[in-house]
Amino acid sequence: MGRSEPGLGRSGAIGKSWTVAADSTLRVLGTCMTVARGAVADGTQVQLSTCTGAASQKWAAQSNGSLVATRSGKCLDAAGPSLANGTKLQIWTCASSANQLWKFPV
Repeated sequence: MGRSEPGLGRSGAIGKSWTVAADSTLRVLGTCMTVARGAVADGTQVQLSTCTGAASQKWAAQSNGSLVATRSGKCLDAAGPSLANGTKLQIWTCASSANQLWKFPV
């Protein structure tokens, strides 16, 4: 999943296109933010896929602004320092670094 999806960003909020669902999934355009292959290793790509309720689609928002993949305990991470659209997302060990902090709808 790249940063080109509408409304997800470090500099803004997860916009109206995104839904933080009661089942701990993040949804947009009928899809869910998913850790590829259900993997748990640092650097595993995050993508959009059909919502199935799988453990690889569950996220927990933290008070510091990070999003933790509940299966792995790793944070949603923008690969590289860029804020540009198209920046790839991955999971990585949580470090509260700028590329792991997100804003959520109120």
